[in-house]
Amino acid sequence: MAKNAKHKGNGYDLSVVSEIVGRHEELDAECESIMGKARRECQSRRADQKELLQDAEDAHGIPKKVLRAELRIRKQERKLQKTKDEIDDEIVDDVLNLHDQLGEYASTPLGAAAVKKAEAGEAATQEAA
Repeated sequence: MAKNAKHKGNGYDLSVVSEIVGRHEELDAECESIMGKARRECQSRRADQKELLQDAEDAHGIPKKVLRAELRIRKQERKLQKTKDEIDDEIVDDVLNLHDQLGEYASTPLGAAAVKKAEAGEAATQEAA
């Protein structure tokens, strides 16, 4: 049975908290080790990707920046689709309702800042032309 860490006062049982924090940090260290191994295994594949982009630019005139942008977009679209696919059927209507209530991205402060920056960039481009 799990031990209750809450004291009757304002504090927590330090032995319980220490146990939880210690185990969490052990798991984190294990994850870091696994991820480090995976990063090392991916190094040659990343080098192959870099070479592929360079070849596309050299042999076919396709700018690396353009390909990288397309690859980022496609990756984000896959992530978004995966997120959508993982939404439980029971809450789909609630999620769609919330999405509708939140409205357009441009109406948020972050979205408004992005739109403003994009418009400023367009204006500078037109002035330069």
